[in-house]
Amino acid sequence: MATFFIFADHVEHTADQMPHENRVCLPSCQTKKEIYALYVQDIHNAKGETLSLASFKRMWRQYFRHVIIPKVRQEFCYLELDMQ
Repeated sequence: MATFFIFADHVEHTADQMPHENRVCLPSCQTKKEIYALYVQDIHNAKGETLSLASFKRMWRQYFRHVIIPKVRQEFCYLELDMQ
């Protein structure tokens, strides 16, 4: 259950709600594996037990279908990061 709340908190703080549809976009330069690694780090800091990557992705598909990582060309990601 902690996984659900940690991921929901990550989405709330880093995602953009699309105004014209029921879709929430995480930063396009992140991957599911990178988000999973952040989750693992948070759980380890809290001294909890982590889900496997496959279980994490299953939880994402089951409860967070509206949360996506948009596909963009890689060079645009680097430009975006350089501007920040």
